[in-house]
Amino acid sequence: MNVDDLARLLSLREATASVAPDGETIHAPQTDWLYCLDHARERIAELEAEKRVIVAELTALREQVTWIPVDVRMPPMNERVIGVYQIQDEHWQQWAIFTWHPESGWWDEALCEPLGADCAMVYWRPVPRLPGDSKEVSDGDAAE
Repeated sequence: MNVDDLARLLSLREATASVAPDGETIHAPQTDWLYCLDHARERIAELEAEKRVIVAELTALREQVTWIPVDVRMPPMNERVIGVYQIQDEHWQQWAIFTWHPESGWWDEALCEPLGADCAMVYWRPVPRLPGDSKEVSDGDAAE
C-alpha cells in the first residue's frame, strides 16, 4: 500500500462515517472533541427552536377545537364564534353562531337577535376556517 491508497481509504472512511443512513450529519470520533460538542450544542438549539414553533402551532390548533367556558375567557369582540347555550331550568344545550360584545352581550347570527334572557351561554370556540379560506376573503364577505 502506498500513500495514495491510504489517503483514498481514509477519505472513503470519513465520507461513510460522516453521514448516517437517514441523511443526518454525524461525526466520527475525532481528537478534537470540542468540535463535536459545539456541533451537538448547535443542533440542540435548533431542535429546541423547532419545538417552540411546533408547540405554538399545536396550541393554536387545540384552541380551534376546544370548547372554552365563558367563565374562563370571553371571545374577541364582534368575532363570529360557535356558542353553546343552555335554557334556564333545562339540562339540554344548543349551539349556534354568535358574536359577543361587552355592551350588547351575545348576538345570534342566524336569528339576527340577542340571546334570550332565559338562556345562558356556557361554552364557545372559534368558527373553523374553511380550506383555502384567507383573511382577505372573510373580510370581503363581511363587507357584502
